[in-house]
Amino acid sequence: MANLSSVCYAILVLLGASQALQLVTRDVDIAGVTKFQSALLLIDGKQTTCESVLVDSNAGFVAASCLKYTSDGDVDTDVKYELAVRAGGSTTTEVYPITQIDSHKEYNPETYVNNLAVIQFNPDKEVTWQNYIGIDPEEWDDHYFIRRSLSSVSSLTWNNIIAFANTDTPSIQGI
Repeated sequence: MANLSSVCYAILVLLGASQALQLVTRDVDIAGVTKFQSALLLIDGKQTTCESVLVDSNAGFVAASCLKYTSDGDVDTDVKYELAVRAGGSTTTEVYPITQIDSHKEYNPETYVNNLAVIQFNPDKEVTWQNYIGIDPEEWDDHYFIRRSLSSVSSLTWNNIIAFANTDTPSIQGI
């Protein structure tokens, strides 16, 4: 049986070619970035600098370099991984346990080649939603770098968003 990451990679390839895929053009300016879901990886209850790309209410991607590994190269399952997720346009943040992690089988921690891991979270499916991910950068009007962080993990409060558009000077967006 294929592992989750192989299945997810195959699905992404198929979705990219699918006529049924709902891709949307996002006419978004920097001030509008708060409308999208944001997620931050927590390790053992502490904030990391690692954000997650959310596919839907149950799966996402993180950099494999954000995870902890055992001496034999497997993801350390003794570590408590969680995802702090803020719904777009909302002030509500939920923390979900990450129930499965599949790091790319050819991830190289020295060169960061294949620096990708698929995560599963929200096992009780209390909330459901889907993100529409633009997959062709050539079609994008603007490129953004967005940096989100929590000011407090215990109260789940977020710092203002630091955002760059193309080569602009950074701006800070209130949330």
